[in-house]
Amino acid sequence: MDSVRVWTPSACLTAAAVVSLLTVALAGCGSAGNPVRDSGQQAADWTAVTTPGSRAQYVQQVVTAAGVDQNGAPVQLTSRFLAKTPVYVVVMVHGVGQGEAHRLSVRWFLNGTLVPEAGAHASGIVTHDGPVSFSLTYPLPGAGRAELYWDEPVDDNNDTPNERFLAQAITFTVE
Repeated sequence: MDSVRVWTPSACLTAAAVVSLLTVALAGCGSAGNPVRDSGQQAADWTAVTTPGSRAQYVQQVVTAAGVDQNGAPVQLTSRFLAKTPVYVVVMVHGVGQGEAHRLSVRWFLNGTLVPEAGAHASGIVTHDGPVSFSLTYPLPGAGRAELYWDEPVDDNNDTPNERFLAQAITFTVE
């Protein structure tokens, strides 16, 4: 099942607690543009690399994981997934002012082309700082990439990314 999960203030934890959880989960993971390594994997096996875009200040701490818990925190950080199992991208959104609403979109790629699955381009409305997750089940193995866009206009051609709105991209492997 492909999904978008957006944090809301009705969640069990405060935003500060969720930030703390993500900070602990991501400790030692490196900065944007550097490999993020799961402590249970060899460095040579880790392939997730984040690349910031022009809107990166709003979308930070990007990771791939096998799932998310009830508070939106990533579960089992990894950059290697089996085909036909969900891939989760979890990000921490920063800079949303009170009363604001922003569109966060994701495009999922396999070997450089949009994944031929429903949900390969999805979006959600973000009204608060906090974690947001997207997931997609890849049908085939290959080089995976998720690109996240901040406030990309709805009337843009949704099949063609608009780099002006790129916040982050992350790569991973589907086996």
